[in-house]
Amino acid sequence: MSLFLLRTPAATTTTTTVTISCSYSKPPHKKPQQQQFHFPLARDRVIDFGRHKGKPLGSLPSTYLKWVSKNLRARDFQHWAELADQVLHDPIYNDRIEWELAENLLTGNMNINSFASSAGNGSDESAAAQLAEMSERFGWDNDDKMGWSKVDFQLLGTSNGGRIPRKVEGKMGKEELKMVDEEKKMKEKRRELSESEERRRERRMRRVRDKMGIRGNSRDSFGNGQDDHHNGDRDDDADDQDLTVEIKSRFPGREALLKKIVMTDNNDNVTLTSGGNSFGKLPDHLLIEIFIRIPVSEWPQISCVKKQWANLFRGECLWQAALNRTFPLAVQAKRWPGPIPRGLSRRRYRALHVSKHVFALDGEIDEIVGHTYLFLKEQLELSTMPPPSGVLHGTIIDQFIACGKSKDIAHELASLIWQAVLDNLEENERTFLLLKRLALEGDVFLPFPYSRSNKVQWRVFEKLFTDFRDCFNHVDYYDLLACAKNKFQPIPPTWLGY
Repeated sequence: MSLFLLRTPAATTTTTTVTISCSYSKPPHKKPQQQQFHFPLARDRVIDFGRHKGKPLGSLPSTYLKWVSKNLRARDFQHWAELADQVLHDPIYNDRIEWELAENLLTGNMNINSFASSAGNGSDESAAAQLAEMSERFGWDNDDKMGWSKVDFQLLGTSNGGRIPRKVEGKMGKEELKMVDEEKKMKEKRRELSESEERRRERRMRRVRDKMGIRGNSRDSFGNGQDDHHNGDRDDDADDQDLTVEIKSRFPGREALLKKIVMTDNNDNVTLTSGGNSFGKLPDHLLIEIFIRIPVSEWPQISCVKKQWANLFRGECLWQAALNRTFPLAVQAKRWPGPIPRGLSRRRYRALHVSKHVFALDGEIDEIVGHTYLFLKEQLELSTMPPPSGVLHGTIIDQFIACGKSKDIAHELASLIWQAVLDNLEENERTFLLLKRLALEGDVFLPFPYSRSNKVQWRVFEKLFTDFRDCFNHVDYYDLLACAKNKFQPIPPTWLGY
């Protein structure tokens, strides 16, 4: 584009022409990019019907997917049947199928002998031995603790559930299984050889005794010795006959009885040891799955059996698995504000257990109540100098109000928690001094709901005058009795009498 600017001055001047050039280029036309939609894999598709509604297909049981594939091949459900077929043939979903077999063996839904027969081993073994054999058969790497910690058993079979760690993949797995079977056969042969060598050694010892002229005694039913020369020739293969060197003792029957007891104890120890060997071979993740199915009341005894088991109860994996199994809705709970923290999985499990079995508020499990109970009990029992009761009561009220409870409900729940903690305190000198200090605290005017409940104060005096009556001296008894008369009228006759 060109512009000409002409100027017409007077006649005596010359004409000047100025030329300005401008260029304009139109940008190339860009085609709009088409949006690409990525459909999730079959194992990650969320089912929208049935009892498993809202869950990915890869996290569903294999029996349910087989039912969908077989019975829902019509109309609108034809698509879901095809997806179920894809999931069942997915190698990632194969991990869930293998884990289902192990879980059925743990829960007792599958007979032990059924797996033994399917594996080609008809011997009756314990569940622990069958689990160890199952992990070897599937090629699981039980030593890879880091790999097992990344497995989410709730989502196992999906893209987000992780994979079960394995020793080898492909063809090498079968060769390794053959090597394991050969090692088992070699161990059995060595065991048989050791038993036969033991029998031969015993026969050699008997011959040496006979040559040296040592008299052998065989015990009768009363433990008394009998001379072997009166029994005729002795058979070398009679291993059941118990022979001992004759000892000059005034009480041969007593020594025979003591030796019989010692031999019985040794046999019992051997039996327990052999029974625990197969159980001790299990990896940590299988032990955790076993322990969380045992009643909570037996956990303290289990943790005292072995150091390995005690470390499992000190760790976080066992409590997280127990939390997911016993309280599945607690995993979805969000963190709450307030001065009392929620803590890790072990503390959360304790809090939920307390809320369910100590309070049972209208059949609902309130985790906040359990955490508040644990907080108050620790402050009263573990602290060298517990804070005043008004401070603890105010902290509890603030926690409930921060979590959205009304003032009336917060005051009522705080009273219930105080009474439950006072009832569960141990009867010792420390508790007596604590209750006496709580009873002698002066009343400070505080607005509702921060004022202390009369039910809590009544419970403090009731425990002092009934459970700790013998701990008072003359002066303390009448001081507390005068304080009780100022707060409560009339007082029960059971409080009277020193």
